[in-house]
Amino acid sequence: MMSAEASRNVPDGYRPVDPWVISGSSDAAIAFMTEVFGASERPGSRVLNADGSVGHVEVELDGSVILMFDSQPGWAPPARSCCDASWP
Repeated sequence: MMSAEASRNVPDGYRPVDPWVISGSSDAAIAFMTEVFGASERPGSRVLNADGSVGHVEVELDGSVILMFDSQPGWAPPARSCCDASWP
């Protein structure tokens, strides 16, 4: 169990554990979460890599934050999801 002192070190707007999602297209994942769940991108949270891919972005969903970034060439492929072009 987390101590009371450790829990005070969590920045405002975050929880002790926030999920990271790595996908082939953070933009597609955000569009999906927005349409289906009413999620919204946190203003000012988007950071792009030199090649234009998403290096960091945060999405708010029902009081929680989901941190995301795009996979990069040479990495193992991310798990398939409904947001990938290859989804059946």
